[in-house]
Amino acid sequence: ATMIQEHDALARHAARKSLVLLKNDGAILPLKKCCQKIGVIGWWINSKDLDGVGVVWGNRSHGVTLMEGLRGAVQNQSLLRATKGSGADEEIKGGLEKAAAVATWADVVILALGETSLHSGESRSRTEITIPEVQQDLAEAVAKAVQKVGKPMIILLKNGRALELRGAVKDAGAIMVTWFLGKQTGHAIADVLFGDYSPSGRLPISFPMASGQQPWYYNHMSSGRPCTWGRSYTNCFLDVPDLALYPFGHGLTYAKVNYTTPRLSHLRLPWNGSLSIAC
Repeated sequence: ATMIQEHDALARHAARKSLVLLKNDGAILPLKKCCQKIGVIGWWINSKDLDGVGVVWGNRSHGVTLMEGLRGAVQNQSLLRATKGSGADEEIKGGLEKAAAVATWADVVILALGETSLHSGESRSRTEITIPEVQQDLAEAVAKAVQKVGKPMIILLKNGRALELRGAVKDAGAIMVTWFLGKQTGHAIADVLFGDYSPSGRLPISFPMASGQQPWYYNHMSSGRPCTWGRSYTNCFLDVPDLALYPFGHGLTYAKVNYTTPRLSHLRLPWNGSLSIAC
């Protein structure tokens, strides 16, 4: 029992550190554990598909889903309402209407979108690395509902690759990348959503503005005619900036962080001495 508890604690800690907060306009996050109606929508809110494609013989019975994590965190269960809205790749009859109803009822909406474990990994290439169409339609319907009542929407992305974000997904007030976090998924996400743990993850890959920019990575080789020269006869894109939407290393936290010029204790490092760097 002690070994299991230690393993769960380590899995939860690793999962929390892996979450990447891409956007948090207006400090929507962290959420309140009480006195706030929370609508939870998306195909994976009760899914045990938590481990990703690399886990072949994993025991999914031990996995903590998103809804289980949220229920364990809030003080009043009646302030949570949930519906799938759609499947990962297929429509659910009446799903958009149910999702809109939950969104209208809520003070804040959590929309869980993204890929299944079978969308990424070996032999899972895609020409368009976008949110599946049925989920994009769900996001647009939910966004329309929350805009009418002036409530915020938080996007939780489950993905094993960089994604091109469009429309209501891109424009949401808050976006968090959750990857495939393993058996403590629900608890780890709840820890961060409610501020028990401040997000500290950074992107290991760049999210492009459009799928056609791929492969887009931070240290790609420059051409003989770099885009810094201007758009004419260079390797600039004609329809999007020569930038990533969210670049390698991007990631926010809840505290305000200021980067300043480093200060050195000495201008020269002595042969057998030491040098301190402070910001």
